[in-house]
Amino acid sequence: MARLVTFGETMLRVSPARGTRLETEGKRDVQVGGAESSVAAAASCRGVDAAWCSKLPGNTLGRRVARALRGHDVTPAVAWD
Repeated sequence: MARLVTFGETMLRVSPARGTRLETEGKRDVQVGGAESSVAAAASCRGVDAAWCSKLPGNTLGRRVARALRGHDVTPAVAWD
């Protein structure tokens, strides 16, 4: 059982390559972030068993968020929609 549980949304930051515009660039960089998930990731880096609870869409973007959290040793407790 996790010692720290956070609840909340996580955001995706979509950025074009440096010096280009989002509306014209075909390649985009996607970063996962948000207060609750960042707190859980930071705690996990310090050895705290952490979990993050939220609802995500059952698509590639939702799975990307869950995978990113697992990459920080955070257990994603997700209600898939």
